[in-house]
Amino acid sequence: MHDIIEPSHSDMPLDLAIWLPPLQAWRSVYGNGFCDEAMQACMDRLKGLGIDAQSLERAGDTLLVRGFDPRTLADTVLPGHHARHGWMHALESALVSEPVVHGSRQAYLRAEVQALGCVSFAGLHEIRGKGHATAGGQDMAVRRMPARLIKGYQADMQLAGRLLDDLRLGHLALAFQPVTLLEPGGMAGGGSGTGTGRTLYHECLLRRSVFSAYDNYAVPHAIEALERLGLAARLDRSVLWSVIGALEMKTGHSLGCNLSAASFCDEAWWEGVFDYLEERPEIAQRLVLEITETGVFPCEKAALGLVRHLQILGVRVALDDIVPRRGGLDILGKLRANIVKIDKSVLDQSLQARPSARMLQGLISLCADRGACVIVEGVESAQGMEAVALAGAHGVQGFFIARPSLHGLLDQVVCVADVLEVLQASEAQEGDALDMALSMALSWSGMDRVPALSAADGGTGGAVGAVGTVGAPASALSAA
Repeated sequence: MHDIIEPSHSDMPLDLAIWLPPLQAWRSVYGNGFCDEAMQACMDRLKGLGIDAQSLERAGDTLLVRGFDPRTLADTVLPGHHARHGWMHALESALVSEPVVHGSRQAYLRAEVQALGCVSFAGLHEIRGKGHATAGGQDMAVRRMPARLIKGYQADMQLAGRLLDDLRLGHLALAFQPVTLLEPGGMAGGGSGTGTGRTLYHECLLRRSVFSAYDNYAVPHAIEALERLGLAARLDRSVLWSVIGALEMKTGHSLGCNLSAASFCDEAWWEGVFDYLEERPEIAQRLVLEITETGVFPCEKAALGLVRHLQILGVRVALDDIVPRRGGLDILGKLRANIVKIDKSVLDQSLQARPSARMLQGLISLCADRGACVIVEGVESAQGMEAVALAGAHGVQGFFIARPSLHGLLDQVVCVADVLEVLQASEAQEGDALDMALSMALSWSGMDRVPALSAADGGTGGAVGAVGTVGAPASALSAA
């Protein structure tokens, strides 16, 4: 979601354009019938929010909304938050929260809501595609996609859909794995145990909390599929707010949250994150955001600005999965990461050949010279532990230290609450029910963090039977 042209701040109605970027690829992958169903589903969802059907118009793969009055949704934004963006988030949330279903197939949408300001509908072709929301996605503006790519796209969407379905159902949780500092002279100096000292932070890894023998899949592979399809932002935001909620519960511990590079774009939802962390420096100082080094920022300048803002607030930034490759460390100097994590593959190679061992030592030295705390991932044996210590790393992470655990840090399972959970307007009976639905739709921007799951009283949506769950920050409960 991005305002290409700044909307008017008056009370006058606005004309909106709603882009549906995936439809270009869907025509080749699923056919015109599926795209028509997607368009109809979007129109029905907008009408469910109270938008008059007469104001909706279809123009190719774009939905036009004439004379939209933002005041119809303004009351859903809590005082002190960003009302200017609230209605845009409510619209987009309603459009993409559930998959489009046609026959036996389903697929998740991406949508981009743009206020046109003074631009006429006739001039839409001049600005179409200038938004950044489509960057990094697997959209292909071609009429005929090769069979190999069609098959790959369908496989990605099926895998990504299973992960997003689990997110919506409350079947995802956080597992905690410690990132531990090495003691001086630990393994190499005959120190005790693993040669580790204090825990720097715990990385939060996504896991399924409800398993089915008939629907088993690898979460890391599903996350990669989400990234290829440009759908990772929804999961990233959900995980981030769930990690922040865990930080509120567990004082004295720092937690790390993995985010896709594609989520570091100049979007309004970051405003809610910044506001929240600025008001709670004790939370910001215990939050570590991990960014994969191989990821591509939609806009490097905007991403570096966001990272710098987070660091000013006290958040530590870690550059993840570092490997030695030509030009691969350029981002290290630009990002000024607080922590650098060397990929497991580098350690594995160093254990097999002496030249690779020197390469590990050189890479660690290079990263340390940039002022970063250097962590080596994938330590699974005493031999690996000794190699890392001899190479001069500051810390380690891996099965040799501890395996990820759903229960190892908190007394409750930390469920990942879907930030796009929206109560359908058709389910609202009367009175404030619709307002509540739209308020929940705003949760993804941080404007109103309403937990999608029940608390530890065993209500619906719990992760594992009677085990307690925690989702969004506890302060959101009082705010709601």
